[in-house]
Amino acid sequence: MSARLTALCVCSALLFPANADVTNGNFEIPGLGSGNWSFNTPDVPGWTLNGSSGLANGNTVWGNGGHSSEQFALLQSTWTPGSVTQTLHGLTPGNKYRLRFWLRQRPGEIGTPILVTKDGSLDVFTALRPFSRNWIEFATDWFFAGASDQTFTWSVNDDRSFLTTELDDIVLESWPPPPPVESVPNPGFELPVMAEGEWKLQPTSLSLSWQFSASSGLANGLTQWGNGAGEGTQYSFLQKSGKIAQLIGPLDTGKTYALRCLMMRSTIGTNGIPVEFRFNGVKIIPSRLVNTDHWTDVRSDPFFGPDYPYLEIVAASSGGSGAELVDGLQIIEAIGSLAESYSIQRGIHKRGTLESLVSSDDDRFEVQNGFVAFQGEAPVQFILKGTSFVLTPKYLSLAIEGSAPGIGLQTDVSLYDYVAGTWVTIKQLMLSDIDQVFTITPSGPVDQFVNSLTGEIKVRFASKANQVAPLNMWRARFDRFKWFLGN
Repeated sequence: MSARLTALCVCSALLFPANADVTNGNFEIPGLGSGNWSFNTPDVPGWTLNGSSGLANGNTVWGNGGHSSEQFALLQSTWTPGSVTQTLHGLTPGNKYRLRFWLRQRPGEIGTPILVTKDGSLDVFTALRPFSRNWIEFATDWFFAGASDQTFTWSVNDDRSFLTTELDDIVLESWPPPPPVESVPNPGFELPVMAEGEWKLQPTSLSLSWQFSASSGLANGLTQWGNGAGEGTQYSFLQKSGKIAQLIGPLDTGKTYALRCLMMRSTIGTNGIPVEFRFNGVKIIPSRLVNTDHWTDVRSDPFFGPDYPYLEIVAASSGGSGAELVDGLQIIEAIGSLAESYSIQRGIHKRGTLESLVSSDDDRFEVQNGFVAFQGEAPVQFILKGTSFVLTPKYLSLAIEGSAPGIGLQTDVSLYDYVAGTWVTIKQLMLSDIDQVFTITPSGPVDQFVNSLTGEIKVRFASKANQVAPLNMWRARFDRFKWFLGN
């Protein structure tokens, strides 16, 4: 198995504990007492500490507490590099697992790269220096258990003295993960139950979690509002200024989510009406008119999960007598995935690594224009590859930050279609001097963009100048890239 880099921001953590487990994965035992720390700490249940490694508790010279509690492990690069080792018991040979864990830099330092190995030889996590002084979650490759007991080591992979990376909250997960818990009560408006052909404006019922106001309501089957539900038998409708709302959740404030629903125009009038979706007053789907005569899948861009968000579906205050139908709401976790490899097809790689694409920090991945085979071909072309842990996704979004100093660049963003065996352009971006953030959320089916056997996913960037550049040389610069996928 080739080692892959997978960093999962706080916003994309999704925990599915396996039957086997990590002993003392949060390093809370033995309790050192607030403000204390030690190296070569003895008698740490589950763990063997070697070299310059130890534990710290609370507010010390090493930082302010662990990720989820008070204690955490220290791994330092000295003449005796630090490592921590544990043998996991109860694995099922042939089953697929991975380990998730949290890293941060020691305050005032850049940290030291950490390598994770299985049974002392197989790298399941490529050596990576944590890029933040805040706790960031990472994950190993998915690996197959070769035996019921296997040993894993987190070790320093650097010979620079006295640089420290801190480690906490290690969890084992098994594949495949279970489906997410439903977080939208009555997502298909099936309660209260109404008769076929019945509809009601501003319905109220003890069994109804939604609140309807102004010109909004429920309908069942064939009515003056529509010809049937998108899912089940009932659906909601909104006319001018109508609003449907309820408190949903709980959601994890440390995760990234997306909202999916079905929408279409009502059979009343010839046009629908724009509708927007809000969480605690913040728009997650800006005003959207779905003027189709069939149910259409609508998806939000990724957003951070508030704890108990108040979801509002609000129709525009103008728009005539038309109405919009909404059904089948779903909150899904948008699981983040970073690029694991790149290849330059056209142009010259001038600066940056895959780590440059992890966060928006002005450490950029840059490619200079090169020779082309024919007129009109993009002089910069490169491919990023990654792994989706959702093999048949229904949701896909790309987060991109890019710029082009001194010139405007037309950049085509394409995804590889593994069914058709071809590239599909999903968006054309215009890059300029200033860093711009783009979010691309394709509509329609997206599972063809993931290899259903391996989870491979790849994106191609193709840039060409829309003006003459000084000395005919220019660069496409990218500061951040990430996929978000979900079911």
